[in-house]
Amino acid sequence: MNKTLSIPGSALIILALAFLTGCSLVNRPEPVTLIAMRTPVPELPLFETTLPVQLIVATPDAANSLKNDRIALLFDDREIKFLAGAKWEAPVQVLLQRQLIRYLDATKAFSAVGSDNLGMQSKYRLHSDAQRLHLCYATGEDAPTAEIRLCLSLLDITRGEILGSRTISFKDKARGGRQDQLLDALDGVVHRAMLDAARWTASLVKDQENR
Repeated sequence: MNKTLSIPGSALIILALAFLTGCSLVNRPEPVTLIAMRTPVPELPLFETTLPVQLIVATPDAANSLKNDRIALLFDDREIKFLAGAKWEAPVQVLLQRQLIRYLDATKAFSAVGSDNLGMQSKYRLHSDAQRLHLCYATGEDAPTAEIRLCLSLLDITRGEILGSRTISFKDKARGGRQDQLLDALDGVVHRAMLDAARWTASLVKDQENR
């Protein structure tokens, strides 16, 4: 004769809670630190007077590995991974657009500088393509090299004309492998790239306005 094992309801509840608790421990995500770019913008007044023009900074295009908020690692110029336990505070494209706007505004060259979603009216529009913002590891090296590569194009959108293009590239070897040393190296190359981009863009617009 078959017998059915009867389990009291209270025991079933205890078993269910134990199972759920175990699952939560196994699947609990590791804490992630949000990282801001530490690039204090210096005063960059380039001209005696402000140009009577506005500048639109478009959201940058980007390589697939940069279309997110992860801090990208490149191994032997081939394999891409991401830094564990830390993320940028916003997607890379957004961070670079913010930095471009901050540095361009610091030049005091334009009556206004803003993003492409503000509805600003201007014939000048800065496009960019972020091809690299990585910590690059090579076999045998004890610390990576931070690298940025940013391709810029300044457009006159009233005439549909590219006024100039420039590729900006900087590298800086990290002082060590700690997270703060890695981030310092990234901040350094971003700062140098933004200075270059701001000066080039402002000078090109001034040349156009003086024609």
